[in-house]
Amino acid sequence: MNEVFLPILEMAVLLPTVLALFLPVQDWLRVDKKKFFLILFPSLALYCLLGGLFCYSFKLPTNLLTIPELILGIFFYLRLLTLSPWKAVSVLLAVCAVFSCLNALAVGIDAYIGAVSPLYLNPKAGIAHNLLGLAVTAIFWHPSTRQARRLLLEDEMARTWYVFWPLPSAFICLNLFLTAQDLSRLSSGWIATIYFVITSSLLGLLLLSYLLFYHIAGNYAATIRLQNENHLLHMIQSRYESLQDAIIETRQARHDLRHHFHALSALAAKEDWESLRSYLSEAERRLPKTELVLCANPTVDGTAGYYAAQYEQQGIAWNFRLELPERLPVPETDFCVVLSNLLENALEAGRRPEISSSEISGPAPSVSVSARTHGETILLLTVENTLLRPVREQSGTFLSSKREGPGIGLSSVRRIAEKNGGYCRFEQDETCFRAHVMFRAGL
Repeated sequence: MNEVFLPILEMAVLLPTVLALFLPVQDWLRVDKKKFFLILFPSLALYCLLGGLFCYSFKLPTNLLTIPELILGIFFYLRLLTLSPWKAVSVLLAVCAVFSCLNALAVGIDAYIGAVSPLYLNPKAGIAHNLLGLAVTAIFWHPSTRQARRLLLEDEMARTWYVFWPLPSAFICLNLFLTAQDLSRLSSGWIATIYFVITSSLLGLLLLSYLLFYHIAGNYAATIRLQNENHLLHMIQSRYESLQDAIIETRQARHDLRHHFHALSALAAKEDWESLRSYLSEAERRLPKTELVLCANPTVDGTAGYYAAQYEQQGIAWNFRLELPERLPVPETDFCVVLSNLLENALEAGRRPEISSSEISGPAPSVSVSARTHGETILLLTVENTLLRPVREQSGTFLSSKREGPGIGLSSVRRIAEKNGGYCRFEQDETCFRAHVMFRAGL
């Protein structure tokens, strides 16, 4: 083969690599998917041709283009996707780790067959490299577009992505170390066998690690979902019990109403107006105050009722205006998780036993909630609560009051809102914290 084609052949492995990079994240592209791929691959093919000719003309190894390719590739990859940076970088590292194992195999084949050029891979090694890349991409086409996509859709396992990146990073570094060694002795049969066993084992171990991560992450996400559902069921159960108590108290009040009329008539007949006013005040105080229905949707009603009872116990004034239909335009679990996080934060803000009296300022604790639909596809939620002290904030991100770092509850609210095609905005002043959340159905 003419030596001019060797660097082009080396660079052609970018085609299956980029395809593997975009397979699991194609639904998160900011541009039209079909047009993107129609433009991307002819452009990449042209880049490989021109890049190979450039390297051949100046007698440069194709590795010199790797660093600028990587920097520009990461920049455009993150810009093209609506995924969170953690997920996007994790996918990028996972694919690069697999292709670094394939590169180590190709370098070994080149050393075993014998190099025809000091700068570029043997033609057989280059062809093997491309065929391996295409084969791996084809084999994992279905897992990339199904299982990997399912993991990316999971909102419950956000923290799992924070600990995934060291795994592919370690394999990339290990393969770089192997390919940087003097491989001239691979022409010896037993040394070549050991090398290929090591590199093949690394590839197999990496893929096995991905499989284990998929199952562990899936089980973790299912556990978190189950915990959220159990929490919602607990709130609905508590709401049901409080409604039962309210119904019993209402029945008792109706039963005692006749006796109250007798007492009031007697006091009026005596013209004992002071005692009459006192009796009326006491009777009013004993009337049941539980709201029977806060929302037409039973799940939202259970969630709101649970926290309303908590606010009553803590002496926090509350006002809920939940003008929602019986059937929400967005998933009930998503909306209730957002509502629960915000109401839980409001509850924590209203009860601070560790705060000294010198730190407490402003009005008495209170919570105000407003939720309504706008048209048939948009749901708006606003939660406003008083603050005993300001929430810590850093670079526009509100920090947790329980631990170092950003608040997990607010991060979950933002993630779920974006998942449902909406947005959220948090703001605070000296005495009040406000959360505005919008959901959009059908996305």
